[in-house]
Amino acid sequence: LPPKLNWSRPQISKPFAEGFVSVTPAHKFNLKIEPYMHPLSHNYSYKIKLISTTQLYPYEKIIISYSRARSQRIMQSCFFHVLTDTNGDGKGKPIFGSPKVQVKGGEAKHVRVVIPSIIGISDRFDVKVVILDQFGFPCSGYTGTITFSSNGTIQNLPASYTFSKNDNSIHIFKDVSFLNKGKFLIRVTDGATNDISNPCVVTPRIPPYRIYWGDIHWHSNFSDGLRSPSEGYLYAKYVTFLDFTAMTDHDSLLDFKNLWPTNNLVSQHHYSPGDFITFNAYEWTSPSALEGGSGHRNVYFLDDSQPLFSNSSPETATTDLLWSQLEGRDAITIPHHVAEASISVIDWSSYNDVLQPLGEIYSGHGSSEYQGGEPPYFFNDGVPGYFIQDALAMGHKLGFIASTDSHLTLPGGNDILSGYLGYRHALPA
Repeated sequence: LPPKLNWSRPQISKPFAEGFVSVTPAHKFNLKIEPYMHPLSHNYSYKIKLISTTQLYPYEKIIISYSRARSQRIMQSCFFHVLTDTNGDGKGKPIFGSPKVQVKGGEAKHVRVVIPSIIGISDRFDVKVVILDQFGFPCSGYTGTITFSSNGTIQNLPASYTFSKNDNSIHIFKDVSFLNKGKFLIRVTDGATNDISNPCVVTPRIPPYRIYWGDIHWHSNFSDGLRSPSEGYLYAKYVTFLDFTAMTDHDSLLDFKNLWPTNNLVSQHHYSPGDFITFNAYEWTSPSALEGGSGHRNVYFLDDSQPLFSNSSPETATTDLLWSQLEGRDAITIPHHVAEASISVIDWSSYNDVLQPLGEIYSGHGSSEYQGGEPPYFFNDGVPGYFIQDALAMGHKLGFIASTDSHLTLPGGNDILSGYLGYRHALPA
């Protein structure tokens, strides 16, 4: 049972192609590849199924090869679960000691450099650098040398740095500072690629407010995302270098599978005060207002012990009922894809400035600001009268956020993977 998350699709027809599966001794088995829906998500897996055609004996060795296999995951160990079905009832029993493989990154193709967006002259900050492979994941064992340059006068950043294997392709340079005011970039090259950081505005005095970056709308395989929650949090912390994040899986699946307590535990595990902030959150998934629902809203808590108020429950099936349950709690709701007909037209007739202070004006689905905005919605142009500007005209007081709504479980987006959907297979017709 190979993992569902962006592995090469197993196949038995092309021996020299990616994902070829074989078994030794071949004459003892019929080998099949069967699609399989994983119970924790809507994503499809595949079973590598061996049907014995002869008697098997104790201690007989069977070798299954899944060759030229590629995975698009952050570096980690992954189990391949092996089950046996000795009585043919279709209910396999897991064997003890299922094999574990180590996912490794590919060759270096890109360098990501992240610095603060606004600082004061001589204000100390971190320069965060990660070496990425072609799919935007950290490389394995990178030991190359990178060199830095900047259009500003910079202090405590070396002219070059040679990575060691212990860096795991990630290095943070501490106590760096700019010595003059202006808008600056840091350029980095390893001889083959040239990349630049985000811009940094340096002011004469230490600014009274800082800018922090986060992505508070993305999904994992706890609902309809592609990768595990931990992969998403690790990606946000070590690849896109976000300051804060929130995973927002769908309430119906969290509730049905009783995953809300686990959802909170994973969030707490990755929370690092003063360094990386996580919020417990979920997506309250009501049908479109055009279908009698209220549209989708993400719910965010400061308290780790809050219950899940699901749209599937009659007590919280409307926004007014949901808000009545959230009254007095450290919580907010944020609507998104507010005019997208195929997903989530928002019912703007309900109004709560305190519990709905923000609207998601932009996401990977497109612009929700006004009809005809750029880029347009991914699926359609939206329904007139339901965009963010329409809500403002009705008197709603809203601040704005933008998030990815990543179902690839890549919070913070991935410029390298833009337009590349990876191995999210559909069942054959």
